[in-house]
Amino acid sequence: MLTEEDLTHPDRAVQLGVAPWRINILTRIDGLIWDEANVAAEMTTWTPPSAVIGRRARITNKRASGSDEDHADIARLDAGEDPS
Repeated sequence: MLTEEDLTHPDRAVQLGVAPWRINILTRIDGLIWDEANVAAEMTTWTPPSAVIGRRARITNKRASGSDEDHADIARLDAGEDPS
């Protein structure tokens, strides 16, 4: 069962579902604070619409994370692709 602490404790990841339809809820991400990520959030076209990390904030996060996969994702995002 999901609790309030699961969503408010720093450095937690809650995963709902299984790939490729998994949703990850992260309580902290590299390179951004909540206010920066929240102001740049984008609404999805899903039903119901949901706020997700925006493209620029996603690139900032991936640059701060710095893994090889993140660098490849940045290249795809810069090319206008969606690496997810």
